[in-house]
Amino acid sequence: MVFVGVLSYTLVPGLIASRLATDLQERYGLQKEPEVEVSSDFPPELLVGRIDRIEVLMDELTRQGIRLRGVRITVKDADVSVISLVRGDIEREIRTASLVAEAPEKSINDYLRENDLGLEDGKIDVRPQDVVYRSADALLGTSASISLELKVAGPYTIEVVPKKARVGEMELPSFLTELLASGGWTLKVSKLPLGAKLKSVKPSAKDALVVEAKKK
Repeated sequence: MVFVGVLSYTLVPGLIASRLATDLQERYGLQKEPEVEVSSDFPPELLVGRIDRIEVLMDELTRQGIRLRGVRITVKDADVSVISLVRGDIEREIRTASLVAEAPEKSINDYLRENDLGLEDGKIDVRPQDVVYRSADALLGTSASISLELKVAGPYTIEVVPKKARVGEMELPSFLTELLASGGWTLKVSKLPLGAKLKSVKPSAKDALVVEAKKK
């Protein structure tokens, strides 16, 4: 019984964490293995694949779409079979997970330019309470700014919708706002780990968007 307890506390969590880290690195083309922590309120259950909590931390996810940094994934109450552990295919057996990450302002602007989405000479400015598009030369040398609304439009898609616009000191009618911003943009993120899908997106205080996703 003592041996079982020692095995549960020492070997099994490390084995599960190592296999999951390797699986995630290979599947999502990560430059280095993510940090993975596995824990259980009753460690002997780990021997039958019962895991109370898994924490995964990735520095960044850049496979496709806008770059995500500080990707943190939390999994609670997971059951992992011995077969999936041996094969290194733990991800497929995880039924629920939550994900939080940041999409840096620079990554968003790079994405818009690389995909030729009408950014012109302007850029997206992410502030603590809102997101604004700014251009120093929008109309005949006059500066312009457009406040933007962010919406989750699909499992890996963020819709950026123009709201209010100002040219110089004058606020424009809504139809001119849409023309100035070419009707808005669509941002894509990579297929997210563990089958998580976008649920919300909002600006943070760090010149980035906070992206939240879940798998249920």
